[in-house]
Amino acid sequence: MAEGNDRKDGNDRIRKIVAELPGLRNVGELTDEAERRAVTGDPAFAADLGIALARAYEYEGAADAGDGL
Repeated sequence: MAEGNDRKDGNDRIRKIVAELPGLRNVGELTDEAERRAVTGDPAFAADLGIALARAYEYEGAADAGDGL
């Protein structure tokens, strides 16, 4: 049951990061958190964060890149 709670906490944290990202001035703490979680046995956090960010910004990124992705 603890693993389920860890996953929920991670998902809540990811939602918060995605929501606050436009106002973030320094991503150092964010990358530190992702690295720390990977080292302590939660590599899925970085993967889940990447997926959430890609989904949240997929249309902006495609327009900026000009490649239609």
